[in-house]
Amino acid sequence: MSRVVRFCRKCGSSIVPGAQFCNTCGTPIDPQDPFHTSTEPVSISKTTEHEIHPSESITQEEDSIEEEEIPADELERIVTTYNIWKLDAQLKPLDLKLEELSVKREVGELTEEEYLSESANLEDMKKTLEKELSKKKDVKPLLMYALISDEQNASDRLNKLENIFEENKISQTTYSKLKREYSEKLQAIRHELAYERQKMNKWKKILEKMEKNTKTLLEELLVRYEIGELPEDEYISKKSDLEAKRKDLENSLTLINFLLK
Repeated sequence: MSRVVRFCRKCGSSIVPGAQFCNTCGTPIDPQDPFHTSTEPVSISKTTEHEIHPSESITQEEDSIEEEEIPADELERIVTTYNIWKLDAQLKPLDLKLEELSVKREVGELTEEEYLSESANLEDMKKTLEKELSKKKDVKPLLMYALISDEQNASDRLNKLENIFEENKISQTTYSKLKREYSEKLQAIRHELAYERQKMNKWKKILEKMEKNTKTLLEELLVRYEIGELPEDEYISKKSDLEAKRKDLENSLTLINFLLK
């Protein structure tokens, strides 16, 4: 008995028969595309000499990770995106606090003078953070960070469309047309996100290995200093550089874990 096996043109993963998109990277599949089509025997009871056992697969993956590197510009983007993410996280509560102050003034809980004083302090904090944020955005952030926001916006549009239709503000024709349009955009974003998640998972493993190596280098550096191989000024300089690198790696892993939730 045999079957036709096809593979994704982009990532090389095997394609489920009849699938319209690659399950691994989300790339659309052309049913007429003969790329890497082959006929393989299907065997249930026998193991061929070319099969890879799980332990071998893990070893090969670890070797591959050890050899791979994240491009320097991408590492810079990860660190920059972490900083943008932290600044965004500080800005959002400020907007809520300003809105809360406005409500308290309206209901008489705050006097006009108290409101102006407290809101002015919050506005100053907001301007400072926004200024810092604008500096960070000189470097293009990670695509996945933007895609997560795009996915949320696309999903919100669909929900709002449903509400408008339920309120009988638009016809069935308009509703069907826009729903198809917004649904296709959301699907496209999710396919792109699937590919980015695959890449982030690979980068996460590389970053974990880099962080582990950096900790080892710090320990070796301490030993060399303690036994007198390194003078104090050289030790302090190298230690400072390695600790800064380790901090960037820790921050990068924090961001990637957040993105992969």
